[in-house]
Formats: sequence, C-alpha cells, structure tokens
Amino acid sequence: MADSAIGLPRLGCAVLLHGFSRGPRHLRVLSATLNSAGVATVRPALSAWDWSHGINNSRFLTRVAARIGAGLPAGPVVVFGHSAGAAAGAWIAADLLDSGVDVRRLVMADGVESPAGLVRRAWEGLQPIDVVDVVGDPSRCNRHGELADWLQRQDRPSIVVPISGGGHGDIEVERSLVYEWACGDDSSDAVRQVVLETVVTATIHGLTRDR
Repeated sequence: MADSAIGLPRLGCAVLLHGFSRGPRHLRVLSATLNSAGVATVRPALSAWDWSHGINNSRFLTRVAARIGAGLPAGPVVVFGHSAGAAAGAWIAADLLDSGVDVRRLVMADGVESPAGLVRRAWEGLQPIDVVDVVGDPSRCNRHGELADWLQRQDRPSIVVPISGGGHGDIEVERSLVYEWACGDDSSDAVRQVVLETVVTATIHGLTRDR
C-alpha cells in the first residue's frame, strides 16, 4: 500500500499522494528532489477503480493514515496531493493531526475536490495548519479552478499560487500523452520545472516553519 520512508529525514518527511488513475511512480521526480534536500518521502498507492482501496474512500484513507502514522520517522510532516490526491491528502492530513502527528502543512498541485467531498469534510480538522495550492491554468481536469476558488473564499485564508501556462500534470515533470489528450496540457519544460520548484519550496517551508 505504501513505500517505507525514503531518504534521510534531516528536515522532516513528506507524504506524497498521486492523482486519479496514476501511481506512486508518477511522483518519483518530486520524491527524489525532496530526498536530495533532506526530506524523507512516503508514497502510498491509491486505487482509482477499486472502491475498497480507492482514492475517494474515506474509510480506506483513514486506514492509510494510520499505517503511515505508525511508520513515520520522528519530526515534522507535510502532506502533498496532486489532483484528486489533494482531496485524499486533506483527509489523511486531518487524520494524522488527530492522531498527534506533527503535520505542518498541506500542499496541493492543481487540486480537485473529491466526489465524496473529502476536502470540505476534513476542513475543520485542518484548522491547525495552512494549505497551499499550486494551480495551473483553468482546465477541465482541475474543474476550471473550482477548488482553488473555494479555498480562497474560506474564513481562514489559504495560499493559492497560480502558475501561468501551467498544466494539470506538470508536477510529474515528464510529458504525458494522457494529460495532453485529457486536459489539454501544453506547458513547456521550463513551466513544469517552475511547478516542481514551487511545490518543493512550499513543502520545505512547511517543514521548517512553526505550526
């Protein structure tokens, strides 16, 4: 279900959650970049098609959070989620906080809300931490920025970082025909690198700041 923590946790640990129909391997560049900066990473596998092990199943995500929490190295934690993984990340971050894990921040890349309303349902449990959403241009795959707009309307401000020219799959860094076909991604190598660097910076800043 999840990798063990990879990398030496000099700064802390990041839990990395992939998008719908993707897998842990699609976040390997993000994981390696964080590892090189002294951040250990954990990459759970979440099914898009099996509801019992699915990315939208809150009961399954609670079990994932318990397993992650039991295996985390000591120190601060940031939870990251891409696309639908952002909603799963909200649920997991709230569960980890409730169990006493030192979660400092939730970082999203082009996050979208779950059909199960995971972000809204987890929102109260996320009050101790801030939320950063690194968003590309409005597209059908990010539901035209719907979650970013919702975050900005909340009483507790969230940090929404727009990336001009950004595509939905940019955090994976490598070009993907799936995102080009399904989402209309046409971002340049330079823009994808900006998305990666912005997410890495937000993650490291979350680990090194006080809650």
